[in-house]
Amino acid sequence: MSESGDRSSVTRKRALRILMREQYADYTLLYEEIRPATQTRHQARSRAWTRLRARFPDRYLELYAQEQAGLRTGVPATSGASPGSGHSPGWLTCVPPRTENCSPGSGPLA
Repeated sequence: MSESGDRSSVTRKRALRILMREQYADYTLLYEEIRPATQTRHQARSRAWTRLRARFPDRYLELYAQEQAGLRTGVPATSGASPGSGHSPGWLTCVPPRTENCSPGSGPLA
């Protein structure tokens, strides 16, 4: 899958999660209805999201557009490590054009 395809998939899921939180009572009813007919809870969750999206199409499209535009700031846009968390890869610690001493753990975040 392409990078844009991955991003689109993540954006859809984020919009669905937000819709699920907003309409939690409806989601719960759908999930409880679907769960006995599925093999796993993950299948039930996906099918409940699909039905929730069909039940609230305008709100879903609004949330999806907001996620695409990056307007929702309450949820981080990437899953990467934040600066200063101690989990950033070494190549992030070197900022061009200063390439001397550019080894893992020798940058401003070390």
